[in-house]
Amino acid sequence: MLIAVVSDTHRRTTSIKQAIAIIGKAKPDKVIHLGDNMDDADLMEAMLGMEVITVPGNCDYSAEKDFKVIEAGHLKIFATHGHAYGVKRGLHELAKAAKDKGCHIALYGHTHIASEDSSDGILTFNPGSAAEPRGGQKPTIGFVEIRGNKTGFRFAGIDAGR
Repeated sequence: MLIAVVSDTHRRTTSIKQAIAIIGKAKPDKVIHLGDNMDDADLMEAMLGMEVITVPGNCDYSAEKDFKVIEAGHLKIFATHGHAYGVKRGLHELAKAAKDKGCHIALYGHTHIASEDSSDGILTFNPGSAAEPRGGQKPTIGFVEIRGNKTGFRFAGIDAGR
């Protein structure tokens, strides 16, 4: 199973279209947008012709819960923007929330910094920002690949005219 993960697009149409092109070529089974801005997922859905699962970020005005639990084969994924779990201070709260929901993987954004790690037995993955990266990084999206008992993460760079 292949899952595309996008975060922090911030209404940057050029970056969103670049992300769509990369995702379209990869042909994932699922697409997840981790917020800031959830409305950008509508454009992604229309252009990709498939559902884009969304969670709200701190820049979104939504009554939705700040997380979703997503079934991915035999695994459960905790998807959130991350601001409600203090991800800029560390991943402990995020990992605890994921573990409490019976999840194996926690996806988050908010920091605008691409990373993969583990915390308290939970695999954590931030695809970075497709539009406004920080820490000297380039714009990226991410992919989660689940094959049997193996889970892998990778990043795809976006050339948004920078």
